[in-house]
Amino acid sequence: MGLAQGSSIWERIAELLSQLNPLAVFERHPDPRQTTTFTIGVIALAAKIAKADGQVTRDEVTTFREIFLIRPEDEARVAQVYNLLRQDAAHFEVYARQLRRLFEHDRSVLKDVLDALFAIAMADGEFHPNEELFLEEVARIFEIDAPCYAEMIARWVPDRWNPWEVLGVGLGESDDELRQRYRTLVRASHPDQLIARGLPEEMIALATRRIADINRAYEELRARKPETAV
Repeated sequence: MGLAQGSSIWERIAELLSQLNPLAVFERHPDPRQTTTFTIGVIALAAKIAKADGQVTRDEVTTFREIFLIRPEDEARVAQVYNLLRQDAAHFEVYARQLRRLFEHDRSVLKDVLDALFAIAMADGEFHPNEELFLEEVARIFEIDAPCYAEMIARWVPDRWNPWEVLGVGLGESDDELRQRYRTLVRASHPDQLIARGLPEEMIALATRRIADINRAYEELRARKPETAV
């Protein structure tokens, strides 16, 4: 049965999942630019991280809805899709490995996915040990390097905030080097860049938080610069 033309992404996903099990849908659609396939993989991982601390909170659900810009008319479909994938979340490694294969030549997309998982994990304001273990495993499967993972920890976990790691710079950076790094990061986090990297429009809301953290880190380091220059 073909998918209805003009239907929303959530209608398309719900229809696919009603015909096949989630893993079968994911494996039958190998095109990394196919929004439906990409979204299935991300939601499966999101369902797992939401359950990692033993309970799915209202804040986590709200954050999920904000990341995917859920419209009121799509809420019922989204709930259907999320619940189906949550039942299959035990196979999260399969989804993570497949996403890695799909984007092996564009690892930046995988970094964006991991960023979304951090957002959901921290929605309730607590960083549970099981959430950290899960995120570390996904980062390992995605082959995310240690500095990039440290940058996400520094941005998302309040008591681990570190402006140096957020910007990926060292104590010896000059003003010009710091400014150039800042501009590069802001440019890379522009919503148009996220879409160009293969992320569906539903996930561009993450860019707002990321740019805000980059701005905060840059301003903090600029304020400290006279002290470190002595």
